[in-house]
Amino acid sequence: MAVPASFAGLRVLDTHDVQHLLEESLAQSGKEQEFSLIKMKAHEKRLLSQFDRLVAINRNEHAYLKRFLQPARKPIYTVPAFQATEDIVLGAEEMKYDFLFVGSSATFNRDGFLKFEEEVLAALHQRYPDMKVAVVGSVCDTAAIKKLRKKYLHRLGYVDDLSTIYDQSKIVVVPIMAGAGMKIKLIEALAHGKAVVSTSLGADGVDIESGLSGYITDDWSEFRDHCERLLDDDELRQNIESGALELYLRNHHVSGNLETIGEILKTDFERVSERSPIPSSASDASEPLGLIFTPDARHLVDINLALGRALRAAGSRVNFLKFEKTGYSIFHKNGFEVTSINEFDRKAYRARAEAALKSSVLRIGADDRVIYRGFDLTEDFEFHRAAFPNHFKAFNNTVLHSISLLMMVEDLIARLRPDYLVGWNGNGPHLMYILKIAGIIHSLPVIHTERGLLPNTFVADAKGVNFKGHLAGSKLPLISSRQAAQLEKQIEKYRSSKQTIVSQGTTGSKAEVLAALGIAQDDNYVFFPEQIEIDSNVIINSPQYKTMHAVMTDICAAAKQFGLTVVVRPHPENTGQQDRTSAEMTKAYGCPVVVSKDIHVHSLIEHAKCVVTINSTVGLEALLFNKPVIALGNATYSFKGMTFDARSRQDIELAIASIVEGRDDATSRRMKVVRFRSMLEDYLFDLDNRLGQKRNIARARNLLGQIGVDVPRRVVTKVELPAPKPHWQEYQKIASSTGDDRFGIMFLVEGTARYLTGPNRPAISLETLREEAPNLTKKANFVLTSIKDLPDEDVEAMLIYCRESEYAENKYKHMLNKAQKLIFLDEFFEPFATMKA
Repeated sequence: MAVPASFAGLRVLDTHDVQHLLEESLAQSGKEQEFSLIKMKAHEKRLLSQFDRLVAINRNEHAYLKRFLQPARKPIYTVPAFQATEDIVLGAEEMKYDFLFVGSSATFNRDGFLKFEEEVLAALHQRYPDMKVAVVGSVCDTAAIKKLRKKYLHRLGYVDDLSTIYDQSKIVVVPIMAGAGMKIKLIEALAHGKAVVSTSLGADGVDIESGLSGYITDDWSEFRDHCERLLDDDELRQNIESGALELYLRNHHVSGNLETIGEILKTDFERVSERSPIPSSASDASEPLGLIFTPDARHLVDINLALGRALRAAGSRVNFLKFEKTGYSIFHKNGFEVTSINEFDRKAYRARAEAALKSSVLRIGADDRVIYRGFDLTEDFEFHRAAFPNHFKAFNNTVLHSISLLMMVEDLIARLRPDYLVGWNGNGPHLMYILKIAGIIHSLPVIHTERGLLPNTFVADAKGVNFKGHLAGSKLPLISSRQAAQLEKQIEKYRSSKQTIVSQGTTGSKAEVLAALGIAQDDNYVFFPEQIEIDSNVIINSPQYKTMHAVMTDICAAAKQFGLTVVVRPHPENTGQQDRTSAEMTKAYGCPVVVSKDIHVHSLIEHAKCVVTINSTVGLEALLFNKPVIALGNATYSFKGMTFDARSRQDIELAIASIVEGRDDATSRRMKVVRFRSMLEDYLFDLDNRLGQKRNIARARNLLGQIGVDVPRRVVTKVELPAPKPHWQEYQKIASSTGDDRFGIMFLVEGTARYLTGPNRPAISLETLREEAPNLTKKANFVLTSIKDLPDEDVEAMLIYCRESEYAENKYKHMLNKAQKLIFLDEFFEPFATMKA
């Protein structure tokens, strides 16, 4: 819901539903919330206030919005859901189904149908043994609906022509017990002249008169009675159908809403011109400004630099924020300004946080509820504690530390006045969620970044990452046969490349892989790639399975029934679980288990019977190999008809049974995977800008448009970088020289941990330097490893590898007796300073 800051015209928002009402309804129905409703309510109110006129989808939400937005007197109109019926031909099809239910995979659709099946269908089937029930939509892909083994159920999933299914059905049911807004399925049913039986919530805002244009009841025995009467009495059903169509034409046809729409769009130019525009912090500059927070891990720095370059080329200025007061060189080299949290007076901000606690600006409740400036931050601290319990030895102390960091970020926002923020993931320790909170407090849009779903890619999404992002909530697009053929080639190229996000390994044929695993040639195995238990993707997006032990317990129990071995791949960043042996795990789980660290993931996928994952990228890689995937959590690729979505041991057993017994539709899955792959084209950024510069710029411009940030119409094709700093120029001369330049190397970072990603912090050694800069080390006249060792010979330059924090001119000045210049490089081998004789 983005409005460009410079837009001065009439702003109209057409609401589908009020989101916090939907979530409150789900909470009342027993669904556990994973976020703060208070925070969502405040955020939704701020967004609604940006518009001049609002359009409610039904009269009930109209009345609620008026109360919700008081004291503001904002014009609110009601335009119910409608559609044109010119293409609908009533009665053209023979009746095929007794009941029809249409729904997405949303929780309230799934739970509503399950309740209808339990309370109504089970009893009706005894009286009508030949009845048929059609279920349409992605609700068919949910594990609970897949489990239903009833001969009267026809799970049709996605259909090309929904009108035909409506026409073939006698009764449309809307047994919804939670939700908000107006149920579009109900309007569609009325438009097709169908007899409808609905709950009161399912018919919210629709003027159905029970017994004339449909039936409304919240009593399940009455619900069943209405269904029976409509099945038994064709004349009654036809009368109800006529009433339904009449109601539709009166209230929900497009022609009946044109007058209201015309009234909404009448522009009171004087009133609009007097409205205060949404403040833009970039009003004094021609280009908007983005502030990107990047963790200090080098791989994540590279991702954020790639995004920064794309945003700059799209027409935005970019500044960076990081934690450590080191490693600036790589940012300066790319022409970016960078600020470190450690540049702030940490003690002074801690004192400010403590003062806020005393003055009630910050409140910490006895139940660990955290309120800051009226915003409920409890959810973010709960996730932080779940992922990093060692940070919470003293809860109040951790909160005060986090709030002091938040105050630093707020002061930086006040100084730089950015138009938008970019943060890593949005969930995790300290700064991963603090930037998100700062955005909410200061009404700044926030873009979230995360590692990509394919090798050499990354994600930048204004909605969120993983299952919270746009990709997870999008339906599979329709594509042409030509597009499908091109995408098939891309997938095949990916398979043959053997590129993968996780660590590499040896490849081989099925016979070779089975031999390496110690599995008999006639046997099959289930492949389970482990995930990091403290990863936000597991904590937030896996409702049932939170530990690898729980997953292994249920996989092994299911695999044992079918005589399958379980091959488990420890995650390379799970540092405490790398030493478990196959024998130990076989004994622990009561079925054959093989631990594999050295075989390439693609070979393990390719030769497996199926792959079980919570929600990792390996699941997507398996789908690209057209391998059956059992997804135990919420993934970007789950609930789209490509995976077996399981939430229990029984679900896993049913999925494996389908696969082993040959009931898995590989052809259908392959086409869905191809369509999903087409979505990635517009979603993923390329980490290597040389390969995807144009695509990255287009994606960056689209991203800025989504959050309402104006950028120049022109695309910046050439960026004027600042003049190279002396240390870069001097280092480049030596690094690129093929002549007789005399230089030496002093290597003083032996054993220093190099922060790459996650817990991956390998120690640097001379061997590391030789591997990464072989030509440089070969050309050097000498290599020293102690500041006390001075060479016997004079050289033109000396490269000194040391920690940036240990750099001081006086410490190294004496070396200028042996070298005309000293060039200092950090643990990532980036030059950061120079000294001359």
